[in-house]
Amino acid sequence: MSLYCTSLLQDAADELGVDEGNERYKRRFVNAINRTLDEISLDSDLASAYAHISSTDDTISIDEVYGWIVYAGLIYHLIRMGQRPSDPKLALLIYQDSKERWNYAKGMYQTGELNELQSVATNNIINFGSMSDS
Repeated sequence: MSLYCTSLLQDAADELGVDEGNERYKRRFVNAINRTLDEISLDSDLASAYAHISSTDDTISIDEVYGWIVYAGLIYHLIRMGQRPSDPKLALLIYQDSKERWNYAKGMYQTGELNELQSVATNNIINFGSMSDS
């Protein structure tokens, strides 16, 4: 399964009050998605990193169940890249909220990955692996 960038592009534009056709926004979107994928890969110590996208029409090869996590990272990085209100107080609040959501989302991704690993008998930490596999 994979995530479609076009729906993420539209949702983020709606949340941030941006025209999704704006070229500057599209460029930032691609960079923000790639930074999000890099952070997920690095923070989760994945054996192979998620592939970068090159356009807003690409798909992301990550399970759809993690779509909200990618979205949290996308918003965080877009805000860091300048897609925020001009009022400094409001911008700070929005930044802090997006940072908290992103940190929570990365933690949930890591938990999901660990749960997935433990679902295999040989990796199950409770049973110390399968005795029959010795």
